[in-house]
Amino acid sequence: MTTQSSSRTLFFFEKPSAMRQLQRFFKSPSTVCVSAEGHLLAAEEPGNIRDEWKSWRLDTLPIVLERIPVTYGTNRSGQSHKPKIVAIKQALQGVERVIIATDPGREGSMIAWEVLEHLGYRGQVDRLKLGALDEVSIRRAFAAMAREPDSGERDYAAYLEALCRQYEDYHLGLNGTRAISLRLRPPAFRQPWRFGGVQTPTLAILADLEKRIRDFVPQDYFKIALTAITDAGAEVTLWHAPKDKILDKQVAETIQQAAASWSGPLGVEQKDVRRAPPRLFSKDTLARRCAKRFGWDPQHTAKLAQELYDQGYLTYPRTESE
Repeated sequence: MTTQSSSRTLFFFEKPSAMRQLQRFFKSPSTVCVSAEGHLLAAEEPGNIRDEWKSWRLDTLPIVLERIPVTYGTNRSGQSHKPKIVAIKQALQGVERVIIATDPGREGSMIAWEVLEHLGYRGQVDRLKLGALDEVSIRRAFAAMAREPDSGERDYAAYLEALCRQYEDYHLGLNGTRAISLRLRPPAFRQPWRFGGVQTPTLAILADLEKRIRDFVPQDYFKIALTAITDAGAEVTLWHAPKDKILDKQVAETIQQAAASWSGPLGVEQKDVRRAPPRLFSKDTLARRCAKRFGWDPQHTAKLAQELYDQGYLTYPRTESE
């Protein structure tokens, strides 16, 4: 790749919204910014690699590839990402340093690295880890990158980890989907039976939960309440709360009789306690709270959280950190 006399730096973002947010805080004539739209490259279909893989037959399995060929992906509207790849290739001309500013995590790393690898870029690469898009967080991210001269090498390792997972998912899903569709799918079903390293175990969890729900047998249990009347005429209800539920009615009645015949002073203890503030939300706790409070679907919560992150009001919403 030819290098021009003026050194340039290219920032590689995952979304245009994050790119615009960061451009609010700095501008430089020696920098150029590009943004992806999720994964710009996609794994090639097996039928496009070999003609014998176009038809689904058990005698062609397993399909194993040492290197998965890639093709241009498409956006949600079905348009090819080829123009974006071409634009990034042009933007890389004369660039000596690339700063990856995609979302944190190995998927974000892969979105940038797979394009750089595809285009054959061999210059310096650094990683800017943006946990939030406010000015303070952005300055901290730049300072952290300056303290890590090997941030690019570390991020390339994260890309390789994501690549290994892609190879596993590709081969597992490809061969598993064809195998169970050919062998187990009833003739009345025309759609493939999907198989994957995530959805298949998830389906097993849901099936096990459904079985436990269907096998559940309701069982009555008993609670005992004691109503105490103070000298001032106030009533206080005290509940008997053993660790294990009382299932025997005779036991419950025995405790009730003992409580009904009791009289005497009622001890009251008052003390000051320190309570820590509630912890910040993680991705899962936020989804559960919004589902309980507002009845929102987790995907709707994730969409709103992503929009808030893009506008700089929320930390990165797809991690387990709090």
